[in-house]
Amino acid sequence: MTFAHAQRVPPRTASAPAGLFDCAVEPHAEESSMKTLSKAVWFGLVVGFIIQASSAVRAANASTSQPLLFKFVLNHPLVFSAISSTKTITDRTMQTDTGNKSALSKNTVETRYKLRLTPVRQSKEGVWTLHYEPFDFEEDMDSTANGSQISAFIRGLDVRSTQNGITVVDTAKGIGVNQGKSYKQGAYPKMLSGYFEFQPAGMISKVEGDLPFIDYWTDTIRYQVGFFDVVFPAGPVAPGGSWSTNLVVKDLEGIKLGDGGIGETNVFVREDDAPASTNHLISIDVSMAANPKSVLGSMDALGQNTMLNISEFNHNKSGKFLFDPAAGCLTKGDEQESVKMTMSMLVQGHTMTVTTELQINSKFELLKN
Repeated sequence: MTFAHAQRVPPRTASAPAGLFDCAVEPHAEESSMKTLSKAVWFGLVVGFIIQASSAVRAANASTSQPLLFKFVLNHPLVFSAISSTKTITDRTMQTDTGNKSALSKNTVETRYKLRLTPVRQSKEGVWTLHYEPFDFEEDMDSTANGSQISAFIRGLDVRSTQNGITVVDTAKGIGVNQGKSYKQGAYPKMLSGYFEFQPAGMISKVEGDLPFIDYWTDTIRYQVGFFDVVFPAGPVAPGGSWSTNLVVKDLEGIKLGDGGIGETNVFVREDDAPASTNHLISIDVSMAANPKSVLGSMDALGQNTMLNISEFNHNKSGKFLFDPAAGCLTKGDEQESVKMTMSMLVQGHTMTVTTELQINSKFELLKN
């Protein structure tokens, strides 16, 4: 990552020839020389300022006249650190003959890891094949329901879990090894390596690798706009300009959302930036708000299809990305999402209402090689 910076260049010096200051100088000659020197210095400063200003204008014009594109260098990997956290609160209320019964559950998951993207080949159309490799994987989970609290910690292939503060799994010490496998199975898909066909605009057009890797990432990319959740437009975007990308969400955690899904429009805005060198970073804001009402959905459970009345579905997102146009890569990203969904269904002739609230935060940063 290269940042634009100003550098002061010291004036050139030279040793004075012997005898240069040995002779007397007439007062008017000295005054004339000083005036000539002052004019020369002033002229140099003016010319230098004009050159710098012209360079800044050319750089600004170049950055706004060229489309924003992702670029890669063959066999030169990019390494990112990433962290995501999800907090879920679910309130279930069942209407019974003796009154309403409610149950509240809370879940928190925080995942930390690094990922390496290595370009291995490029097609004639400019599509890159990237090798995706996650490493240094860590995940913390906490779940509270029915008066019980379960916590789990994954460090690579080691798992430790507690229930109400009592250790029940510690695979490093040989405790609860079989129970620890269930935690590992949930984390394994996030640790797999494989290949992406990466479009210059930011989209993944194909997933290659082992079947579990293909299955996991084929499902994952359906819920985000491009690999980094950013897709660039075909043409250039001036400072202050915007573009949008549409995404259709057809299901959410096994819940089918209507016949055609729910349409979401992600709006990207390039912030105003002052003229600088071609290596300056571009700040991009993203926002999205989807608030449909009375959506008919369905859910498969225990071999039965249950119809759902989704009375509320609010999905909001905001975030900021930093993009280096010269290097053609994102250097930072930070997104916040919130989802609130209320749905009702019939269970054994009784109405159950489920309200789910999610808070999701995702961050990534390009690491120095």
